[in-house]
Amino acid sequence: MFRTHALPDIPIILAGTKLDIIPPELIESTNDRAKEMAISQGSSGYFLTSSKTNTNVEKLVAALLELLLARAKHEKLNAVSLLEQ
Repeated sequence: MFRTHALPDIPIILAGTKLDIIPPELIESTNDRAKEMAISQGSSGYFLTSSKTNTNVEKLVAALLELLLARAKHEKLNAVSLLEQ
């Protein structure tokens, strides 16, 4: 579903939004279902977020940047090893 137009090595993080309007008694079950969906779709991670309360927004962005930087570093290392041959 998520990888229709994304290459396999591009990180995709599923973000559940509107945490601030989910009734507290439903957060755990919502979180569990979303994690299962993220895993089944090959997502690199999952965060339940709220931009209104700024809950997990920075964590989500930091995680995505970390994944992208690791990917870029890996590609750079591969390019250097090709040049050294």
